[in-house]
Amino acid sequence: MESLWESQEDLEEVQTAIRAAVATAVRLQEDVAIMDDLAIIPLSRATEAPLEVIRIDGVSFPVTFSQQTH
Repeated sequence: MESLWESQEDLEEVQTAIRAAVATAVRLQEDVAIMDDLAIIPLSRATEAPLEVIRIDGVSFPVTFSQQTH
């Protein structure tokens, strides 16, 4: 089975996009979409199917992120 993500770098980019999307949803107080190119936009502006949707009502507060670097 082929993987959608080809390398560890790809996986790290996806993880970064998810963290950024959660932070954006919290900041905007609205649902956001992660698009095919990992762009993050308000869900209300999405004109095509996103890879993932981050819903603000699913985010618990306070939101904290690891300061871990690799």
